[in-house]
Amino acid sequence: MESSASALGENDREDLDLFFAMLEELKKKYKRYTSCIQQAQILTQSPIITIERIMKEFGVSNHLVKKSQALKKEKGILGEYSRIYSPSLPHTLPFSFLPGNI
Repeated sequence: MESSASALGENDREDLDLFFAMLEELKKKYKRYTSCIQQAQILTQSPIITIERIMKEFGVSNHLVKKSQALKKEKGILGEYSRIYSPSLPHTLPFSFLPGNI
């Protein structure tokens, strides 16, 4: 019986190679950013479906994966959070990251 890797056709192997190359590029880009907002935007591009696999591949929390999936659903790939300003906060925060919205 053939292993599943050897049973793949040439097109399937090319697709897998492209998938893993894309994933590696996203991981490199993710590591360059320090902002949770930017990291969530990068995660919206992930071709991986499951939360657990994204957590494993990118080394991120369940919370950040869920935030990125919600961002993707609401604003699309590379969507941006709406920002609000509060004089009591030292800087502008995206609405979705404020306490009570998580």
